Amino acid sequence: MSGYDEWQWVTEHPSTFEDDGRLTFVRDTTADAVFRAHGLDPARARPRKLIETWGPSGLPHDGRPCVRLATEGAWTAVIQPVRASADGAGRPSPLAALGPEVFSVALNTMGPGELSHFLDGRPRFVMGLGEPYDSRTGDLAERWAGPLRAAGFFTASRPPSPAAELVAALAMGSRELGFTLSAERCRGPLPTVYR
Repeated sequence: MSGYDEWQWVTEHPSTFEDDGRLTFVRDTTADAVFRAHGLDPARARPRKLIETWGPSGLPHDGRPCVRLATEGAWTAVIQPVRASADGAGRPSPLAALGPEVFSVALNTMGPGELSHFLDGRPRFVMGLGEPYDSRTGDLAERWAGPLRAAGFFTASRPPSPAAELVAALAMGSRELGFTLSAERCRGPLPTVYR
């Protein structure tokens, strides 16, 4: 699949997805708005490398989840690494409030991951990663059917694991929507706020 190799780094150490994590791309918004949508004060942002967000045993720094941001063109990447992606009990997901268009992937080593696409604050497409069946839901499920098949989903050559499907989903989303993120940018110093 076109672009697959360009995203393979997301599963290589050090990764946002060493244990679990979320990588979200938001179109046409500001870093401050993204931090605020997560209930965080943008004034508290400090540059941190990906590996610096980890503590002993892969726990986030000081045991607190964090949000890291990288902006490339019209898209802001929201990086929530290694156990840092878990929202507190009862806290609603901020995905709907992030911006006009949101493409998000989450991976959990204990089970299936998730791919979602929001437009204008509404979930328009959601599916599981690593599910043994077609779990697509939403009114844009058919819009994504062709790109998903081209990415190797729902065929005999379907990627065999949630991690492989995560890479395929990012390559597909990048090709369809135009967002980018390099390993160097993701792993390097980025504005980071802890809860």
